[in-house]
This record gives sequence, structure tokens and C-alpha cells, in this order.
Amino acid sequence: MRILFSILTILALVTPAHSETFRFPEIGLSFAGPDGWRIMSGDEFRALPNSTDFGSDQLNRIIASEDGGPFLSLIKYPMPYPGVNPGIHLTWYAGKIIDLKAAITNVEAFVSGALDDYRLIDGPALGRLGEFDSAHITYSYSAVASGAVQYAIAETMWIVPMGDNYLTVAIGAAPDADDTTTSEVRSAADSIRRLE
Repeated sequence: MRILFSILTILALVTPAHSETFRFPEIGLSFAGPDGWRIMSGDEFRALPNSTDFGSDQLNRIIASEDGGPFLSLIKYPMPYPGVNPGIHLTWYAGKIIDLKAAITNVEAFVSGALDDYRLIDGPALGRLGEFDSAHITYSYSAVASGAVQYAIAETMWIVPMGDNYLTVAIGAAPDADDTTTSEVRSAADSIRRLE
């Protein structure tokens, strides 16, 4: 269920900007971040105040838990940002995916019951993310930030099996984000590679 925690960082505070290929030898992966985007580690993510209400007590509790949240988030704009900040969010999990289609179908079932104004746009479907087999869903939803402002968010989430582990990759932006922003976010997701 921790798969959904990437959505919180769309409205979060971040660290100073980096522009580089990010390498994670502990899990054997790298990806390229767009110029000028900002990176945030899992520890920094968990240190953020939880001021976003996703419309589900269960989801809000999970997001606030110690082990919730992505191990890496990359967002476009410095925070605070007056709207939905485009981002890519990666989370690593222990556990082997036996049936990828069943796994993404279960994620969709959870998301559809946990998010306000949920609407499935695409999937569940099998496919590829960069060089990896994957499954994805694309959906929209709304979240309330700082107790007052409601934002519409569009997100695509992939599950990527990695042997006895798996990675979730979520990209999110405002539903009306310009084509350049959409392309930057998708390009970052597609750049995930195995380290040589």
C-alpha cells in the first residue's frame, strides 16, 4: 500500500537543485534528471510536515507512517509552489512480483478507493518503462493542501519487477500541464537504467 506515497511530494518542500545522472549502487540503478529540477531523499521526504489530505483516513495514516514515502523524489520547481509541482517519485520494495498484471490491478483497486475524485484514464496495462518490463495505470484525483486549496493531479504509476524486489515509479503533474513538462517527466522515468 506504500506504493501511493509518491503523491505527497508533489506538494512538498525540497532540497537545493541538482542536474545530473543519479546513481544508486545499492539497488543497481541510475536515472537522468532534467536540468534545474530538485532532488529529495526518502529521509528528507519523511521529515516534511504532512499538510496534504488525500480524502482517505487510511491513506493519510499510511503516508504519515515512518516507513512511508519514496526513497527518491525529483520535482521541477522550488517549494512552496502555488499549484501541483511536476515530479517523478521512485520507491524500492522487497518482494517478488509473480503476476505483474494482478499486481497493477490490485494497485488500481486500492487507489480507486483511497483517493478523492479518482478517475482511471488508462490501464491497468502491461508494457515497458525504459529497458524494463512493467505494468502501469494512469489516473487523476484531487488532494487538499494546507487544509484549504484543492488541486487536481494526473499521475501515471508503474510497477517494475527487479528479481526478488520491485520498483514503483510515479510521475505526476497538473492535468493541464504543458507538453514540455509532460515530456520532461516521462523522459526522466524512461531514463531508468541498470548500472553497468
